[in-house]
Amino acid sequence: MDNGWYDAIKKPNVELITDAVAAVTPDGVLTTAGEEYPADVIALCTGFHTNRYLQPIEFHGRGGVRLHDMWDDDSATAYLGVMTKHFPNLFFMYGPATNAGGGSFLSLADSWLQCITRLIRELVDNGHGSVEPTARAHDDYNRRMDEANAKMVWSHPGMGTYVRNSRGRVTVNMPWRMVDYWHMTAKMPLEDFEFFGRRDHQSQRPLTRTWPRGGS
Repeated sequence: MDNGWYDAIKKPNVELITDAVAAVTPDGVLTTAGEEYPADVIALCTGFHTNRYLQPIEFHGRGGVRLHDMWDDDSATAYLGVMTKHFPNLFFMYGPATNAGGGSFLSLADSWLQCITRLIRELVDNGHGSVEPTARAHDDYNRRMDEANAKMVWSHPGMGTYVRNSRGRVTVNMPWRMVDYWHMTAKMPLEDFEFFGRRDHQSQRPLTRTWPRGGS
């Protein structure tokens, strides 16, 4: 089954690059072949470390904080599953604790895109340089999510499951119905985010990411 992807890569303005990614540069992507390709947006598909989100890529946010240190290796957190504090302009699709107990994956994807596109529009329309969730909103959301997940069947101590990390915290599944999550994302208050101007953004240490040697 094909939804038009093969036709897309045959278009004259599309080039398929098969070399592995070596690093992200200030202007784009550098491949292991030594070629640099300019990019405005980078979409990352990061593999199958179920509780170790974004492994093995290294992300460093404001003040040089390392993402996997903040997440304590396998205890990822994010506001609504789409952004994490201290990491400007880093958006997640299928991020921490956004797996539903049932229902359509497309509905979930619609919720994530609803959040992300709204934030990007706010950036563009108002000339901001970056956005990230406030620490208060981020921490409060994850506290409520952990409390609700503790009442779900996948938190039962008598069963083992991939949705819990090494310390028993649920980092994969969300505790809410899909319709409730959709309303949460639709009514996401912009007050839960910090927007920085372009000059403020440039004065901060930028978000960086590096791949392991030979990674893709």
